[in-house]
Amino acid sequence: MYDTKTVALLCIAAFIVLGIFIGLYCQMDPYASIGEYISYVNILSIFWFIIGCATRRWKFAIITFSPILVVVVVNISGVSSKIIEMGFFAARAPISEYEKRCRTQSFVADGHRIEFCERMESFQDTNEDILRDEGGKPWTPEFLRSDTFRSALQFHATNSTNSEVYQLGQIMELSIISAAYRSLGRGFYTVHYTYQH
Repeated sequence: MYDTKTVALLCIAAFIVLGIFIGLYCQMDPYASIGEYISYVNILSIFWFIIGCATRRWKFAIITFSPILVVVVVNISGVSSKIIEMGFFAARAPISEYEKRCRTQSFVADGHRIEFCERMESFQDTNEDILRDEGGKPWTPEFLRSDTFRSALQFHATNSTNSEVYQLGQIMELSIISAAYRSLGRGFYTVHYTYQH
């Protein structure tokens, strides 16, 4: 039915697809660098596809395209967020102990209790903070521009000495920093900071 080369190619493609899921799951490991695992797997997938196209064997090219297709489908469908969320909570179990550690630095205002939990290192020098909001509604882009959130950033830039926003506050005015977030579920968020031009 299938020749040996085709079976080998399918096995390698399946291995890369498995690597994509493992990379997403491990992305939020406290000892990992944000995005490092999944970036390596994506590079491998693209390299694998280029080899397929360069050989001009279309069966090979189609098989080697499958990991890239999986990445697109997983991201569009939202499955990647769920896998990252699962990996985040698994790496910090028991979560009740982790939550206690988060509560040591809390900013409270307007129904929000915004806590600094940890700073995640990145292999691309774009570190992120993990914050938890125990009280408020789910965050929106508008909330990140609100006085409440800006005050929370100011609080953590002063009091949470291990945070990325504290490090940034030492070298620049917080007014030129904008924030973006990604929800990790249960009130946890990763917060990435950029400079406003």
